[in-house]
Amino acid sequence: MDSVGLKSFIIRTTDHDKTHFTAVLGCMADGTKLPPMVIFKLKTMSKEKFLVGVIIYVHPKRVDDTDGMLIWLQKV
Repeated sequence: MDSVGLKSFIIRTTDHDKTHFTAVLGCMADGTKLPPMVIFKLKTMSKEKFLVGVIIYVHPKRVDDTDGMLIWLQKV
């Protein structure tokens, strides 16, 4: 990217611009990190592979719901 005179430039994306998600991160008082959870606003689970140790949850209407948080609490 030029720093002088450039008025616009193209950004390449993954074509998932409308995929919304929430990341749930937590830690204990002693600094221990808890397993993360990613909640996707989708109807069905993606076929993509995710990192081991990451809890994945899908919900068709909202990205943050009580059921998702209960799943995270049970798995953690």
